[in-house]
Amino acid sequence: MTETAPLPLDDLRTFTPEQVVELFLPAMTPRGLRNLAQKGRIRHRRMGANRQIVFTAGDIREFLASCEVPPRDEQEEAAPVARRRSSARRGSTQARPAVQAGLTARPGGPRRLAAVQAQ
Repeated sequence: MTETAPLPLDDLRTFTPEQVVELFLPAMTPRGLRNLAQKGRIRHRRMGANRQIVFTAGDIREFLASCEVPPRDEQEEAAPVARRRSSARRGSTQARPAVQAGLTARPGGPRRLAAVQAQ
């Protein structure tokens, strides 16, 4: 029979969602952490008669590693990101072909009034 290495006590300790939020994830709420666990997006354990959700130190480490954002490459930093502009900007007639064609939305409406005043 082979003997396994003993686990450190830190790996056996469990944390409730409230403890995890207080100690490691202050930007989250206990409810949000429970939701992630119930959806299977974060590793967790269920213990006790009521199957309470708990987390081990390894579960927390794994979750924090999955949240890591890698640093940007130097090439990405040099090239600015082009932003798309909405074609429906205020004052733009490109987004309103009905105005260009001189159409009115309804008799007596503001477009009709502007067309009558322009004549």
